[in-house]
Amino acid sequence: MSLFFRCFLCFLLLGSLASAQDKKVSFGRYRGGEAVYAQWFRFSEYMETSDATQLAVDIYRPAEQGVVVKDPLPVIWTYKRFHRSRFQSGKITTDVDTKAWLRKLLNHGYVIVAVDARGGGASLGNRPHPYMEEEAQDVYDITEWLAQKPWCNGKVGMYGSAFEGSAVYMGLAKKPPHLTAVAVGKSLFDFYDFSWNGGIFAEDYMRVWGAIAKRLDTQLPAPPTDDDTGGKILKTAKKAHKINRDPYEIFSTLNTRDSVDPISRKKLYLEASPSAWIDALKENTIPVFQWTGWLDLYVRDTLLWHANMGGPNRLLIGKWHHQSSTDRLLSSELHRWFDHWLKDIDTNVDEEAPIRYYLTNKKGNRWFPANSWPLPDRERRAFYLDVGPSETITSANDGKLVASQPGSGMDGYTVNYETTSGRPSRWSNGYGLGNKNFKYGDRTPASQLGLTYTTDKLEQDLAITGHPIVHLWIEAKVSDLDFFVYLEEIDGDEKANYLTEGFLRASHRKLAEPPFFGLDLPWHRSFREDLSPLAPDQPSELVFDLMPVGHLFKAGSRIRITITCADKGNRNTPELKTPPSLTMHRGGELASRILLPVVPLEPK
Repeated sequence: MSLFFRCFLCFLLLGSLASAQDKKVSFGRYRGGEAVYAQWFRFSEYMETSDATQLAVDIYRPAEQGVVVKDPLPVIWTYKRFHRSRFQSGKITTDVDTKAWLRKLLNHGYVIVAVDARGGGASLGNRPHPYMEEEAQDVYDITEWLAQKPWCNGKVGMYGSAFEGSAVYMGLAKKPPHLTAVAVGKSLFDFYDFSWNGGIFAEDYMRVWGAIAKRLDTQLPAPPTDDDTGGKILKTAKKAHKINRDPYEIFSTLNTRDSVDPISRKKLYLEASPSAWIDALKENTIPVFQWTGWLDLYVRDTLLWHANMGGPNRLLIGKWHHQSSTDRLLSSELHRWFDHWLKDIDTNVDEEAPIRYYLTNKKGNRWFPANSWPLPDRERRAFYLDVGPSETITSANDGKLVASQPGSGMDGYTVNYETTSGRPSRWSNGYGLGNKNFKYGDRTPASQLGLTYTTDKLEQDLAITGHPIVHLWIEAKVSDLDFFVYLEEIDGDEKANYLTEGFLRASHRKLAEPPFFGLDLPWHRSFREDLSPLAPDQPSELVFDLMPVGHLFKAGSRIRITITCADKGNRNTPELKTPPSLTMHRGGELASRILLPVVPLEPK
């Protein structure tokens, strides 16, 4: 065989191997083959749960040449609090109309189903509070009802985000026999730690959420089902929904985790929060795919779910915020996930690292794999509050942030009730303010109203991924104060870029062990007996975490933390007629500091 011919064969072989490698299924690279069906049809009907509650169901089935496919197919469904479908511009619109990834699954041979939650949409029943035990049984009943349909092959999956995702978690605890795999994004874990995070009420979010729910339940009806001739059942449902309770009215006065709701006589935060199901979910065996984003209001919640659940468990943490639409990568991974478990196609999802996280501000490959959370190779590196000036900002103190523990000192601050994280924020983005274009602007004007501590320019890149933790030593003559801490990057243009934040009401500072794996973070039980007022002229330590973050600080940039005592427009801080003053201690035995989760620049 001539040398030329041998080289030619090697060229063909290498080309073939390269082609095979290109086609190999890997993270973010899954097409699922060619689409089989180009059409779909919508049907709707009522199903009856085990307690005889009628729930409205939309069913979307693939079709070809105008004929619905009769072959049994896998089913993916969701439990909708805010209408399975809706009237818009004179026609009915659905999740299938607004979510391209669902249309893609329809084209590839899935049945998609959406169900109005009990007490919402066209379903019967009412809602005495947001997270009802009956809904876990609803998930069981609906799943098994779908599995018996002749157009279902016996494999049922679920998807959902926000409230829909919480319903998935609650339903998993019931272990429906035919629930084969689920995908959950950006969903609440513990209702107290959301609505009263750090003991400070989420005033804006809860008020708007309550108003939206009331409007949908009483003013904007969902479409009737095909089998509801004349809309008689829909009229009954609308009447039942009028007695739904407003979440804002329920929870605005229940300010401790052990508060008792005077109407239901329940400790709702303990008995009717999604996290109340966590013991059952530790034994979960159903594969769970989860996703969130660094700017999502539920990013810590999703990480808690992931860390506390059993079974095959995948997690994506992207650059997304709460209102981010499903992008191409996430769409690909959702398709890949369901094909693996519901169609028995080997897509390698069970062989890859269970976690993928995105590192913001990094060029090139920004997605990194991990086997566990918190990342085992992180280092909690302390940066201490110190005397300034940093000469980077005109703030209440213009202090420095340093790597070595300084000698003792203190900064004074008079509370400014106008300080805010802005509008929109990650919190208001949770109900749509800012929507797809949401982003924080330059925080310098806001930071000027607080205490700031800024590093010198970094001499080399610094990557952080995880949960920053702050230790603040404070002193005041009032019995209580709210504290808000913001982590910012100061770029080469001296612009202050928001990265994350955390907050705590001083009276809630007592630490406790959580009843679940708490990611090695400080946890505040916030029972009424735990509350402790500040002692006048006596230093008190506050320890709390900031929302998790994954970011690369570039050499030449700076790290800043800003500390304020209010977040106007987002959280409800009681205002005194005369704004109080406080002392922030730093250095020595009262070393206020932030611990940043530093990771290798090129994580493995």
